Amino acid sequence: MLEIVKTEMEELINNENYYGSKEQIENEKMIIKFAFKDLGIEMKYNECLEEFYYRVVEGYKKEL
Repeated sequence: MLEIVKTEMEELINNENYYGSKEQIENEKMIIKFAFKDLGIEMKYNECLEEFYYRVVEGYKKEL
């Protein structure tokens, strides 16, 4: 899951057409679901995706 989140962050940063695409939305939903299930992390109100993904990456690193 850690690699999926890292890849997703790279896509968001490097590909301006990726944000809002069907693939991005499906990956976002999956990451949000597993972040809560595995780590108990939820998105904060008005938190951008990059900030949320960074917290998820840090959470998974602590699990290793």
